[in-house]
Amino acid sequence: MCENTEEICVSPSDFRLKVSKMSHSVRLTVDDRRGASADDDITVRVVDSISPTIICDDPNGSWQSADVQLTCRASDGGSGLADPGLEAFVLWTDTPSGTESDNVSTGSRDVCDGVGNCATAGPIGGNRIDKKAPTISINISDGVGYSFGQMVAAEYSCGDSGSGVASCVGTVPSGESLDTSSLGVRTLSVTAIDHAGNNSSDSVTYRVVPAPTMSTVSVSAAAAQSRWACRPTPC
Repeated sequence: MCENTEEICVSPSDFRLKVSKMSHSVRLTVDDRRGASADDDITVRVVDSISPTIICDDPNGSWQSADVQLTCRASDGGSGLADPGLEAFVLWTDTPSGTESDNVSTGSRDVCDGVGNCATAGPIGGNRIDKKAPTISINISDGVGYSFGQMVAAEYSCGDSGSGVASCVGTVPSGESLDTSSLGVRTLSVTAIDHAGNNSSDSVTYRVVPAPTMSTVSVSAAAAQSRWACRPTPC
């Protein structure tokens, strides 16, 4: 007669059962107003039609020189995950070497619950990955010769279409004079680094040779004058 404090008296239309698992065994007892009662064991099954919930990390917005991984977490309040090991997992990018992009996507992964409802994690785009070294352009021909003491500017530049150039440094700053203060072979070296940490280097050599002497110039001038003096009469 619902006199026990652990019992609840309800009319048939008010009967509700809150469950959290997929299958329950319940003993149901019914009393009427004349004091008669009946009971029975019933099994309650819950229908799960909701896919698992998946939450993944967002790209951090910074340029990376290697592939990145984003952590995802899955949960299911109904039948539970079919694979409990997928409560936490990662999605990876797979960027080829020598490439750069500000919109690389991760792979994807399906996560299912115990009754076959599935959700897909990824792909997640917007990852900025730079696996390509900067370029270097030196505007000096390799092996070229310059006179001793000649004023020649070092000309070079660096480029990077991914994360951008962080530094471009040569043995002589671009625009300043090369070293021609002594005879011999000299080297102009340039190193470039981008914002993702990739680096490259290049170099050219040049020769410093003796400058023309005044006597050589005088003889050459005298010879030229002599040739002109012979005209129009052949010498």
